[in-house]
Amino acid sequence: MLGAPLVIGHIPLPHEQPVYFALQLAGDDTQQIRTEDLPRLFAAAEEHRRAIAERVVVETPDPFINAAVGALNIAADAVWDSQQQSFMHGAVAWRTRLLGWRGPYAGDALGWHERTAAHFAGYARNQNTNPVPEKISPADEEFNLARNEASLHSNGDLMNRSHYDMNLVAVDAFFRHLLWTGDLDYAREMWPVIERHLAWERRLFRREFGDDKLPLYEAYAAIWASDDLNYNGGGTAHASAYNYWHNQMAARVAKLLGQDATPYEHEADLILRGMKKYLWVGQASRLSLSENEKSEDRRDAYPTPDGHFAEFKDLLGLQLVHPNAGLWTFYHTLDSEVPTTTEAAQMANWVEQNIAHIPVQIANRQSPTANAPSEIGNRQSAIGNLYTLPETSWMPYQWSLNNVVVAEAVHTSLGFWQANRRDAAFPLFKGALLDTMFLGLCPGNVGAMTHYDMARGEAQRDFADGIGITARALVEGLFGVKPDALAGELKITPGFPADWSSTKIRHPDFNFEFRRKDGSETYVVEPKFSRPMKLVLEIPAFTGRIGSVAVNGVPADYKLVQGIFGVPRVEIQAGAAEKWEVRVEWKGDVAAGILPAVEPGFQPGGKNAGGTTREEKSGAVASSDARPGGKMPPSTAGRMPAATNFTALDLSAIFNAQVTQIFRNEYRSPRSPFVSLATPKQGIGGWCEPNAKFDVDDSGLRAVAAKSDGKIILPNGVPLSTPGESGVKNIAFVSQWDNYPREISVPLAGRSSRAFLLMAGSTSAMQSRFDNGEVIVTYTDGSTTRLALHNPTTWWPIDQDYFIDDFAFARPEPLPVRVDLKTGKVRVLEMASFKGKGKTVPGGAATVLELPLDLTKELKSLAVRALANEVVMGLMSVTLER
Repeated sequence: MLGAPLVIGHIPLPHEQPVYFALQLAGDDTQQIRTEDLPRLFAAAEEHRRAIAERVVVETPDPFINAAVGALNIAADAVWDSQQQSFMHGAVAWRTRLLGWRGPYAGDALGWHERTAAHFAGYARNQNTNPVPEKISPADEEFNLARNEASLHSNGDLMNRSHYDMNLVAVDAFFRHLLWTGDLDYAREMWPVIERHLAWERRLFRREFGDDKLPLYEAYAAIWASDDLNYNGGGTAHASAYNYWHNQMAARVAKLLGQDATPYEHEADLILRGMKKYLWVGQASRLSLSENEKSEDRRDAYPTPDGHFAEFKDLLGLQLVHPNAGLWTFYHTLDSEVPTTTEAAQMANWVEQNIAHIPVQIANRQSPTANAPSEIGNRQSAIGNLYTLPETSWMPYQWSLNNVVVAEAVHTSLGFWQANRRDAAFPLFKGALLDTMFLGLCPGNVGAMTHYDMARGEAQRDFADGIGITARALVEGLFGVKPDALAGELKITPGFPADWSSTKIRHPDFNFEFRRKDGSETYVVEPKFSRPMKLVLEIPAFTGRIGSVAVNGVPADYKLVQGIFGVPRVEIQAGAAEKWEVRVEWKGDVAAGILPAVEPGFQPGGKNAGGTTREEKSGAVASSDARPGGKMPPSTAGRMPAATNFTALDLSAIFNAQVTQIFRNEYRSPRSPFVSLATPKQGIGGWCEPNAKFDVDDSGLRAVAAKSDGKIILPNGVPLSTPGESGVKNIAFVSQWDNYPREISVPLAGRSSRAFLLMAGSTSAMQSRFDNGEVIVTYTDGSTTRLALHNPTTWWPIDQDYFIDDFAFARPEPLPVRVDLKTGKVRVLEMASFKGKGKTVPGGAATVLELPLDLTKELKSLAVRALANEVVMGLMSVTLER
């Protein structure tokens, strides 16, 4: 009855009066709470909750952002363990003490500086100080040569028991802590720890390239997305960027402490030169310009849409560069201040064009495969232009290498802000917040993966990695507050949207407020840092020319920030003060002179200079040179070609293995002689799956061939020769592994309009969007036709079909024909029905490829060459269409 007392059990509850009750774990030492103490205890608990939730407060026109910050404060507090004085790996799942990943960023970003200091100091006390080993130990047999933990845990290591290099991100947080606090006493205390760390990095992960021996650093599980990042000695962009910035910061700190900065300055210079020379893909970087072009203005005058840092450069084999980069390569190089403003703009554009933008949706969020186009089509339209990102476009799917991860999306938004691309940064940042905090299963949660993750779906509650970087993106990106207490400078570059007319943030270290009315803008900054700082305010020039600038009522100078792209910025400086009130009067339209010079065709956003879409571009990149435009030839295996005269070649003389042998070998060389992560010795798996196995079974293929005079017949009538007898060799393998030759050659004669190839072998996500090998047909006149064996276009793994969708696993090119080895079944794949169905193929599958030839020329030979490391490629059959 309305107005009647509520009842819990047999206890009547009064109407519209507060009722207090407590739940306690019963135990022998439990101190009972008295009833009369309940109101006081509740008030204290509520005050504690309020103080945490309101540690950082924002007021913006966006209610989602406002609400998210309170939840972020609570989440950041939840991953702090006061008893262990450490940030935990997660608040709920993975609640264990770990040095990394990005969780400790939350301490300084939200003003808990003492927590960051205690966290790092706790691990510093446990740093390995054993004598430096005389030599690098060999790879671990225990892990099938995929790891080298014996040498990892040596002098300088801060973890001692983990199989990750968590030193890098911990030292990164340490240096950022100094920028927030300027605490030189703490820096002096930690200096020996930093020296040992940098020596450890150089000793274990420094790789030299070229005659000039410029260094790049290998990443040994150095970031969150490290599971199965196997570089096998290669030099990576993200580990090199970390080490570049850390050496730069070490040089700064060394000078302040009276130490020798020279070694660190020298190493930073070498790393930068190595990155620009060996990892930059696209427009020439600044180090290749002539001396008279090296001014900042000249370098940034004419950007092109082409240019980014590659993922890594091989140390072994052909020392190839892998151009398709993960998000971490983008944001770590920006965060480490490696690129020029030109390069930053190019890199942001590359991400816009090459990493799928997944629109953030509202409805029907229960399916774990919402990434599939069939699911997207059933859902409501995107919330404005908000979106999130997968980590890469790599295939096939492998855990941690192509997931939809909160921390990766948010760190990328910070990278966009650092590249002056607020137009891309804000919708990504807000999209990620809505995805995890508002549309997820747990309100206010900053999780790990999200609903858009094809394999994992939404996973884990309040994960420290996402919490830490979200705190930084909020403060340093959205509000643009970046202190440098070592230099005595507070830099603020606001990153909020142009249509916000007011916003403010209250932070333990500062208050910042922005107001716009008519043609006037006011910026109010109240610093609360432990030491005085000057102000460097860089404001966006959205509305017109500046009429006047005043700081605390006094006219002030200003200048246009040179050499940047995107929204132009105006810089205003002011000396140390208790409060700055900067008032800017605007007039007129944006003058042509205030906008940066941009080369025609440079279009930040989802299209390149030619106006092609992401799908069109990826189709052109992946390709066979045998066809105009470089695209994969469309398959004719499902239909009868015009010609019916075929010559199936006898390849028995070049066969060097049975296809079933591929994962039964031990691939022991060449391997990195250093501390590296690599493919296990059986040729499949990664360092996280060192015991992975896959049994190839070709019994069905042999059975079909035995019944058809040593041939299988494709649906279009093309015959492919393959042995039907059990136990005989039926493939010619090539590889950069020493088990097989790098190249095999088949003599040819006569003329042909097309070659049909049956091929099988291995690949991995580490070799994705990359030519793993090539087929070269040579004519008697010396000219050639080339078919790139490209993952994921023409080169498919023997153990599985690629999972394909319209987003993280987009692959718009025609699908090849697959032949299942265990059954002999020929599968003609159609994109409309195949999307979302890629999976392991029991017994394995081979691939039918078609290579258009020049019918006017006499044939001489067909060669198959291995290009990528850690891949095995095999030729099983060749048929010429006459």
